[in-house]
Amino acid sequence: MTSSLFDERFVFLNQTYKDKEEIILKLGSCMETFQCAEAGYTDELLTREQIAPTALRIHSIGVALPHIHDAYVTTSKIGVLTLTNPVPFKQMGATNKGIPVSIVCLLGIKNERLAKEAVYQLLIKLQDHAFLLAICSLSSSKEAIQLLSKCLVEHEEELQ
Repeated sequence: MTSSLFDERFVFLNQTYKDKEEIILKLGSCMETFQCAEAGYTDELLTREQIAPTALRIHSIGVALPHIHDAYVTTSKIGVLTLTNPVPFKQMGATNKGIPVSIVCLLGIKNERLAKEAVYQLLIKLQDHAFLLAICSLSSSKEAIQLLSKCLVEHEEELQ
């Protein structure tokens, strides 16, 4: 079973970007283009990332979890982007410290309370070093969806 939260249109593997803004623009504009978020969503993501950064270092791997309040989201989706070369993001809770990020998970969840639950569930799974390494080594969108769906499948109905 694959989760409808994950969709091949929102999976980008082994990408090259020069900065976090380009990454957020890519993921956010996909949400808008495929009508999973209303116009303005991407701008809000960029603003929120400046005010409240979302990057964490987990087992020496940088992970960013950009997200905003649910007002712009029309259909819940989680976007995933992996980088061939890490890109600096500001560390969560420390806006003056940068982290080289290799994995970006955009959380576009309709309900703010459930978005927090998705972040929590994803963070729990990301603590598993083998899982993190598996994400970094993904080679196809289908493989990515199968792997990532497993971590949220039991909460999928709530998150829709």
